[in-house]
Order: sequence, then structure tokens, then C-alpha cells
Amino acid sequence: MNVEKLVRSELIGLNVNVIGKNITGKIIDETKNGILIETKKGRKMVIKINNDFEFVFSDKRISVNGKQLASRPEDRVKRKVNL
Repeated sequence: MNVEKLVRSELIGLNVNVIGKNITGKIIDETKNGILIETKKGRKMVIKINNDFEFVFSDKRISVNGKQLASRPEDRVKRKVNL
């Protein structure tokens, strides 16, 4: 998995850390402007454009600026990514 593939993929079900916010958990829903994360302390809605995210996979971590994710999920998976 690389940044381009991640940005164009489905995010629901992925483990994520919000960099600098001490929010870690699993993505359970996504909207145009936000990501809903199930954490140990409950659900947190995080605005995409204001944050940087670190997605955790079994063998590596990928950091993504929220601006790259800021669109409707169904539109994001179709568009070309400019990194």
C-alpha cells in the first residue's frame, strides 16, 4: 500500500492515528468533510482538512494530509491523485 492507493481506497475499517490529537482507533464512517473514529473512549468525529492522519497496516504506517482526503468517498475513489 502506498499513499496514492490509500487516498483512492475505502477508509472504513482501517486503523488510524490523528497526528497531534491523541486520537487512535478504527474508522467506522466517512463523510465529505469528516471521519468518524471508534476509539477506546468512544466515537470521535474528526475534520479531514484540518488534520494529518497516519494509517496503520501490519507492516508499515502511511501519513496522509487531510486535504488529500477531503471529498465525498465515492468521488475520491474515482479521481486522479495529485501528490
